[in-house]
Amino acid sequence: MTSRANVWIATGAVVALLLGGVAWFLLAPPTTPASTVEPPPPDRALDVLLLHGIDVFTEANDYGDWPGLRAGLPAWGWEGKVLPVKYYPCDRGALLDLHDHKSHDAHHGGPEAHRLGGACVPGGALGHTTNTPIEHLAYHFAWLVADRYGDRCVHGVGHSMGGLILRYAVAAVEAKAKGDPRFSEFPERLCLRAAITAGTPHGGTYVAAGCEAVQCRQMGPGSPFLQALDAFPHPNGTGGTRWIAIGSEDDRVVSNASSRAFDPDAWVIYQKAADVTHSLGRWYYDTVSTDAGAPAWVWARGSAAPWTTGSAFWPARWTYLSLAHPVWGCGTEADPWPLTPGVLTHGEADAGADCVYKALPAVVVESGRAGEFRLEILPEQAGACAPVADRPEALRCEGAPLLRLAASGSARAEFRLTRA
Repeated sequence: MTSRANVWIATGAVVALLLGGVAWFLLAPPTTPASTVEPPPPDRALDVLLLHGIDVFTEANDYGDWPGLRAGLPAWGWEGKVLPVKYYPCDRGALLDLHDHKSHDAHHGGPEAHRLGGACVPGGALGHTTNTPIEHLAYHFAWLVADRYGDRCVHGVGHSMGGLILRYAVAAVEAKAKGDPRFSEFPERLCLRAAITAGTPHGGTYVAAGCEAVQCRQMGPGSPFLQALDAFPHPNGTGGTRWIAIGSEDDRVVSNASSRAFDPDAWVIYQKAADVTHSLGRWYYDTVSTDAGAPAWVWARGSAAPWTTGSAFWPARWTYLSLAHPVWGCGTEADPWPLTPGVLTHGEADAGADCVYKALPAVVVESGRAGEFRLEILPEQAGACAPVADRPEALRCEGAPLLRLAASGSARAEFRLTRA
């Protein structure tokens, strides 16, 4: 058995226990190798708002189908609330309701965009349907955030059409701030710190051709709605928004190309062997989503090209780490993760888990916000690590083909790597 060189680094704070899984790492956008700027620290105290997709047949979605996020985020240490949002009157399990915020007549609203009375709607009240334009739902969502949170920030997660609601809402508030009169009815600000779009048809879906509802027509490839949204490939809420797209080669409703057909900061595409379809079964329902064994393609801003891994997390865990950090990556000894020169990599490891990186020619490793981690050079004597001047919790490792990082002595460890 080959022995290994071991180095320990600790910080003072230990935070909540995270369940299972291999560590997953997130890359910040690069500046230059000589001047890497660290992004703001992860903020797990923000609320996370969930938006479902279209329901053509019943106009009723059940957020009970989202336990991977609703139960997973708190179990993994998320401090903010996880809040499903209702926009069809018969939606079940929601904690917030778009109907309660601003006018039903404004921004693509009016009688034709609503149903008067009927199932789940009190007599004389208006309800949204599949004939309610996406723009109008986004208007309500923007005001929900403005009314409830004011200057505070939130995160958003949208499945399928829910991702388009998020993108349009942020785009409209950004455009209003730049003086565009078309969006005068939107609030002055919308701080959406990070937005995850899962199986969202940013480039449209041909499946929409089988449905005559307004929302279906809006999601058809080349629709006027999508053409207008193309003018906002990376909309930024107040203070900036980080966009992460998730798609799948096995999604028969939204192609993997459509799911990333805008300008996200990072994306993951699950490969066919992962069996991630468009339904919520593998997106946010799967209770084994802490496992890290999914084959996927991954890209992050600053990377020269996408790379493949056989040890991706399933979507719920992936979403958690995407909200907590800028971008991600983790490898095994058989499939080590490549570090991009000059890019700061944030790591988060559970106790008993580890990640392996291609480290040549040199990499600086330092402790993050919490926990204690162990660094190993593979194989032993292949390289050496030494303290960095004026950075007591940092090590520079040179000549090491591979570095293994693992949590040790604590529930979770966080650390940062920069390849020279």
